[in-house]
Amino acid sequence: EINQILSPKVLVSSKYVAHVSALGKEFSGIFVIRELDKDVYRLMLITHTGVTILSLEVTPDKFTVLYCIEQLNNKYFLDLVNNDISTVLYLRIKYKSALMMKDVKNNSDILKLDNNEIQYYCFFDDRERISRIDEVSGSDLKKKILFTLENDGSAKSIEIAHNDYPLNLILERIVDE
Repeated sequence: EINQILSPKVLVSSKYVAHVSALGKEFSGIFVIRELDKDVYRLMLITHTGVTILSLEVTPDKFTVLYCIEQLNNKYFLDLVNNDISTVLYLRIKYKSALMMKDVKNNSDILKLDNNEIQYYCFFDDRERISRIDEVSGSDLKKKILFTLENDGSAKSIEIAHNDYPLNLILERIVDE
């Protein structure tokens, strides 16, 4: 198995407005990402009124839930969050084989990473930066991650949409004045 690093980090230490749809609940708030050390991050999802919904510490090899509200505290949900955050934060995907393809219609590159049961299609923009990741099992699209990037390659917004589980997340970076 190989860990593919797709491009420089797109998710940077910052604050994001978060719109979340999870397990039949809809809410929005502030998603805070703070780099504590090299590749060690503290992530918090806080409502606009200051109530902590989720607090995590993440490294490339470890995902620690520091706090999670009871309504969202189930193993499958937290495993999905771990997978999503790790993919977006470190842009690493485990795979067994890779194939680079060309999308002639859009004149862009697509990297297919195959991990037997799951295939990842990584789309790159005209500046060779990651713009989308599709996670496919068989012929079913399981998850789509869309990136809108700033000129420096950092994420202006990220949308994670699950097709087979009630979890969708939109992050929009708050630019400090």
